[in-house]
Amino acid sequence: KKKDLPDKISPIPDKQERTITGKVTNENGEPLAGATIQVKDKPGIGTVTDIEGNYAISIPDDAITLIFSFIGFKSQEIDITTRTSIEVMLFADLTALEEVSVVSTGYYEVERQFNTGNIGKIDAKIIERQPVVNPLEALQGQVAGVFIQQTSGIPGSEININIRGLNSMNNGQIIDNQILPNANQPFFVIDGVPFMSSSLNHPSLNLANGNPLTALRPSDIESIEVLKDADATAIYGSRGANGVILITTKKGQSGKAKLDLDISRGVGRVGNKVDLLNTPQYLEMRREAVVNDGGVLSATDSLRLSDLFLWDQNRYTDWQEELLGGTAEQTNASVAITGGSETTSFLFSSSLSSQTNVIPYDDSRLQFVSGHFNVNHTSKDSRFNANFSTTYTVNNNRQPGGTDVSAAYLLPPNAPALFDEEGDINWSDNFENPLASLERFYENSTKNLVANATLSYELIKDLTLRTTIGYNNVTVDEIRTRPMSSLNPTGSGFFSFEGRNATGDAFEESWIVEPQLQLVKAVGPGELNVLIGSTFQATERERLDLEALGYSTDLLIRDLFAAPSISVASNSFSEYRYNAIYARFNYNLKNRYVLNLTGRRDGSSRFGPGNQFGNFGAVGAAWVFSNENFISEIIPFLSFGKLRGSYGLTGNDQILDYQYLNSFSLIENYGDNLAIVPSRAANEDYSWETNKKLEFGLELGFLENRITINTSWFRNRSSNQLIGRPLSEITGFASVQFNLPAIVENRGIEIEFNSINIQSDDFTWTTDINFTRARNELVEFPNIEQFSGFDNTFEVGRSIFGRKEYQSLGVNPETGIYEFVDFDENGRIGQEDRQNFMEIFQDFYGGINNSFSWKGFQLDLFFRFVKQNARNPLAEYPRTPGDEMSLRNYGLNFPVEVLERWQNHGDITSIQKFSRESALNTTHRIYYRNSDSQLVDGSFIRLQNVAISWNIPSGWLSVARLEAARIYIQGQNLLTLTPYKGVDPETQSLALPPLRLITTGIQLTI
Repeated sequence: KKKDLPDKISPIPDKQERTITGKVTNENGEPLAGATIQVKDKPGIGTVTDIEGNYAISIPDDAITLIFSFIGFKSQEIDITTRTSIEVMLFADLTALEEVSVVSTGYYEVERQFNTGNIGKIDAKIIERQPVVNPLEALQGQVAGVFIQQTSGIPGSEININIRGLNSMNNGQIIDNQILPNANQPFFVIDGVPFMSSSLNHPSLNLANGNPLTALRPSDIESIEVLKDADATAIYGSRGANGVILITTKKGQSGKAKLDLDISRGVGRVGNKVDLLNTPQYLEMRREAVVNDGGVLSATDSLRLSDLFLWDQNRYTDWQEELLGGTAEQTNASVAITGGSETTSFLFSSSLSSQTNVIPYDDSRLQFVSGHFNVNHTSKDSRFNANFSTTYTVNNNRQPGGTDVSAAYLLPPNAPALFDEEGDINWSDNFENPLASLERFYENSTKNLVANATLSYELIKDLTLRTTIGYNNVTVDEIRTRPMSSLNPTGSGFFSFEGRNATGDAFEESWIVEPQLQLVKAVGPGELNVLIGSTFQATERERLDLEALGYSTDLLIRDLFAAPSISVASNSFSEYRYNAIYARFNYNLKNRYVLNLTGRRDGSSRFGPGNQFGNFGAVGAAWVFSNENFISEIIPFLSFGKLRGSYGLTGNDQILDYQYLNSFSLIENYGDNLAIVPSRAANEDYSWETNKKLEFGLELGFLENRITINTSWFRNRSSNQLIGRPLSEITGFASVQFNLPAIVENRGIEIEFNSINIQSDDFTWTTDINFTRARNELVEFPNIEQFSGFDNTFEVGRSIFGRKEYQSLGVNPETGIYEFVDFDENGRIGQEDRQNFMEIFQDFYGGINNSFSWKGFQLDLFFRFVKQNARNPLAEYPRTPGDEMSLRNYGLNFPVEVLERWQNHGDITSIQKFSRESALNTTHRIYYRNSDSQLVDGSFIRLQNVAISWNIPSGWLSVARLEAARIYIQGQNLLTLTPYKGVDPETQSLALPPLRLITTGIQLTI
């Protein structure tokens, strides 16, 4: 009998599952959207939090542990054996490489992991470990795609900066004593207030063009952000064509009031010397030059050859040590008080700074006094917020003569002593004493006020009205004197024997108002963020320059009314108006897919009727693929991954005001009357220069972001070039503002690598590397041959960094003279033979930083590297070896490399024979200096910064009733490795190089 069977066979039960819910927040209780929750040891089972930080995850019944993680925060593992609801608080990982999880465009903030654009950022920690005067110096080598170059070691001197190359062919010029706007300068914003990028200094009074950002103290800065691609800069419209630099000052912190004190003292010296000829070598050069020119040395040449006859033939002075061997001193002191309640916080800080020069001039110094105040208030219901910030800085720059006297180290080594036996300046034996320029006085006093107020109110849930109001005021007073004590009493030299006073006053005032309406709302499975606003901005600039001549005594030389003759050298006034409307639409779908649309319509008073408005915008998108569940199964060690891309159009209006109008000037040469003459031709047809930006990026994080790699590829194309087009002389004008039909392209790659090499309770070692390789090319210029002046300079398919120059054939072995290619074969070398295209540019550049911390000790080593070509140092010298300087009766000293000169028939060398003959001098000055002979390897690796600090243990602090204390030593520009034979591969000139600086200081918190 068969065994009875059940009517239905029951299936094998599925493995039991359960659901766990909860919320993830930071230490302030704020929700963390996009935090990852994963089941330990079970790849592929996980989820992410929503906008409010909530989550729900279905897990197998046998799951034991959940891992909660978020970029920039320490991960947590929590046992879930008997739990169904878990609320988790994640704490920021202070050693994580992505500790700054939020970046700002100035108009809005976005979490870095969901950012569709390219924004580089450095914070106060990086700035504070560098003993710099200018905030831009702290950026050197720190951010990919940003190249910063110091032009001189003189305090307060100009600093060149470009973001991803030169977009415009208008790179700044001086016309009619006006510094034209450099159309390649980025747009600077300080706490929401636009800040001028060009100096107010007058070119004739100016010291190395100066730098406006010197007015901002590094100790007041919280962060500097660099906006590079179209997605990040499009919200600024035409102002963001060359990138945007956002500077955010420090804000108050709620809590018990505390006082921070920081005092430092440092010394600086010139770090490198050029190996120059000694006295016997120099005299050999001078005598050989006379013989090479067919001359015979005789006593009748004693006045004309003072160094060979009147001066001591055995005397030797190291003029580099004498004039540049001094020690510069730097002193900084700052105090800050911060505190407040839960709803109101404040910060007040003040700082003093003084930096001297290495030259033998006691009164040479750059001094600062600044004050910074910030107050922030939030209503108890958090619907209303008000923030007010203001910074006021007074700086005083005193330099001898307003010029760089560094080149005086080229004096002959047997030149007389600087002072006579009575201690006065020595003018004997036809000696043009270099200390004369030290008698000439230059002073620049600049006062700068930046004020900003931001008011916001949540009208209804998710809808906020915000208004930003900004004001900037800059005044500059300059004076440069030429006292009679600085003039050769024998009557020789360039100037008549009378005193002179040149005085300049400049003023710039600007204001900006930006009302905004922002909506942040959950729409479907994602979040919609909409920003709509407008901009109203105005700037006025005024300048007056006076010249006083004929002083008979130096005692009254600073008094204008004591001069017999006073004249107005220049007087100008300009007004600029700008307005815009803009909108941004951002949608974040499931924290995986992000779309960002930005549009802006700009209006500028710098264009004529019909051309005043331009439309600009960008689209950016990102895919955070690491938040896809299947990614963790494929790449389990990947903690973060994002693909992003952007494309957009920005504009540029960086030209002088009123260029579309006819302009007229007054002259005094029409009999005894004033006359009005045309000074500028009108052109109402030119319009916006435009820049199309394309970018793709890949961002990766591994091993819980212990290793991150960010790569970017970019291509920027700038067209409709705004530049002055040269005109024929018969028109009466040198140029007219014009749109050139040229397209300039900048393309390249940027790589950022960060790693936590070692991380333990006591010891941490991190490494940060950034690398940039970029190319610049003039990709189009139709009919370039029809544009006189441009066809002889630029070449399609080549960089606008380059120029057409002469092609050198080297030194003729038979004649010992430089020879060059005669391209037009007309038997002579002329302008038409400048057909050899040469480029002076950076092939690649970047920085490497290693940070080590052990208990309370911190060590930071930062190296900056640049692969570039440079001008041959010998090409910087104004004369050929052996020649005399104009109006002087002696020559210049030269580097020892000139000893390899041509001497006999058949010699193979790259140095022309020594000569005083004017024709050979012209060969050197005009042809050699403008040929491919001037290109050499200017690459370098520089130990840019070393910072060592020690946080004093808390147990020691209780005795002194201190909350915190830190002692530090910082070094800047300590070592440079380079094949370059000049003074410095960065400045590439005879100017004073950046100084080697070492400072020590202490920080106290009470």
